[in-house]
Amino acid sequence: MARAAVKLGVRDLAAIAKVSPATITRIEGGHPANATTLQVLATSLEKQGIRFSVDDQGRLGVALAKSHLEESDRHFVEDVIKQRHEQAIWTADVKRKYAERHPSKNEPSES
Repeated sequence: MARAAVKLGVRDLAAIAKVSPATITRIEGGHPANATTLQVLATSLEKQGIRFSVDDQGRLGVALAKSHLEESDRHFVEDVIKQRHEQAIWTADVKRKYAERHPSKNEPSES
C-alpha cells in the first residue's frame, strides 16, 4: 500500500531500506517479519513521504504526507490503498475463521 503510494517498485524500496526484494515480497504477501526489519521499512517509507498511524482500535492507517501527484494519480493511489486495506482485513478474517475451524492445524506438531 505505502510503497504504491510513492510509486516505488519492490527493488526500489529494497535498495532504499537496504533489505532484499524477497523480504519485501514476503512481508507484502502477509508473512511475518521481525520488528527491526519492519522499523527499517517504515522509516524508509516515511522518508519518502508516507505517514503511519494507529487508531484506538489498533488499525493501521497510511497517508501521504506530501505529494507531487497529479489529481488523477492521487485518486488512483487512494483507491489502491483502500483496496489493499480491505484485502488485508478480509485475509485476516479468513485466517482467523480457518484457525477456529481447524485448531489442530495451528498447534505445533510433535516430531
